[in-house]
Amino acid sequence: MRTTILMTIIWTALATAHDSNPGPGYRGGGGGGYGYGASSRGNDPVRLAIRDLETIYSRARVDHHERDHFRKAIGALREFEDRAYRGRFDEHLINRAIEDMSHLAAAQQLHPRARGVIGERMRDLRGFCERGSRGGYPGYRGRY
Repeated sequence: MRTTILMTIIWTALATAHDSNPGPGYRGGGGGGYGYGASSRGNDPVRLAIRDLETIYSRARVDHHERDHFRKAIGALREFEDRAYRGRFDEHLINRAIEDMSHLAAAQQLHPRARGVIGERMRDLRGFCERGSRGGYPGYRGRY
């Protein structure tokens, strides 16, 4: 009887400790970040979005529908990079990625912090598009 009670207490303590630790990839301290370091300041928002989407996707347990949104968003951003490397700023591709990311930011299957990071990257990409459409990034070559 004592062994059963003791084991129940240990399992409960372990489960509680595991639930309170969000695991690798999340930055502590309430920073709301996801990933391994760099914030969005001074970095390429397209590459940051790709990196964070890939990181979140690799850790998430999502259904086929959400998986498609990850793949489409990452694909559109990579295609943007390819075209930008050749000198073409294609805002349509960024908007396509943002559309898929908006579905992910609302997906209850994702951790709230992951949804928050996706929302941050969407804001970064929108700002990037606004500056690019005003001619702020002539000759963009994959660098912000």
